[in-house]
Amino acid sequence: MMSLWRWLLQIVLIVVVGFFGYHYFTRPELHQCVSIPLSSLNGRTQIELDQEKVDLFMERFTQQMRGVASQSGALLNNLSSLETSAEADGDWREQLLDQGQYLYCRAVVEKVEQADKS
Repeated sequence: MMSLWRWLLQIVLIVVVGFFGYHYFTRPELHQCVSIPLSSLNGRTQIELDQEKVDLFMERFTQQMRGVASQSGALLNNLSSLETSAEADGDWREQLLDQGQYLYCRAVVEKVEQADKS
């Protein structure tokens, strides 16, 4: 049984290595993603960046972060308004809880009284 699992694991690992190896050698962007950090570890850092693409990326990233900030501000405002309305509505919640406790206690008393009569 153990050898079956070992063979199965070896086959899966071979398929995974083949899959990533194929995509590594056929896609230049994946090749760059691996070769640039490895070359920087060796001290050979010659990264040629397209400044226009970097600027475009940073502009889009900044716009998206502004959108996230505005959405989080709106969410914070909504949550704070819900919190203030929940504080104002706290009285009816306490009344509802008291009524529920009263009904429960009344049911328990009725059950005990019926048990005493029997």
